[in-house]
Amino acid sequence: MRCPLVLVLAAMLVPAPGHADGGTLRLSQAEGPFVISVFTAPAPLRVGTADVSVLVQSRAGGAVLLDASVELRTRAPDGTLAAQPASRAQASTGLLHAALLALPSPGRWRLTTVVRHHQASAMVTCDLPVEREAPRLPEHAFTLALPALGVFLFSLRERLRRERTRRLSATKPG
Repeated sequence: MRCPLVLVLAAMLVPAPGHADGGTLRLSQAEGPFVISVFTAPAPLRVGTADVSVLVQSRAGGAVLLDASVELRTRAPDGTLAAQPASRAQASTGLLHAALLALPSPGRWRLTTVVRHHQASAMVTCDLPVEREAPRLPEHAFTLALPALGVFLFSLRERLRRERTRRLSATKPG
């Protein structure tokens, strides 16, 4: 009887997976005078909004180029094109340029990142696999399971207590 209880308690102690500030690394590529790294969150990407962050570094020395301009261009699976700037103001850390992208349909999206710094520019491209919207229940499953877990643990405790009382009364000389 103790083994399932130990497993339940152990499962509750397992930490949730963590993510870096930028999310999942989709691309890190040297192009022209830059090294461009593209991150996305959440993982996996789903229909809705995605946070895209870009780290722009000098290819020569690896210095972060904070004054670069970054534009994100998307091509939806149906061929629709969109473009928007990424800014440091929207980033979770001051080293990145970021933007929130609307991904209204599932499928393989194409993301082109255009970087300009002084007279130089470069472009890198990567695919973004976008999944269907997640069912709402998994988001709240743990919260919904907590009351049931509490009832289960209370019932288990009461049952063990009754068994212990019954064993003690059966061993008493009477």
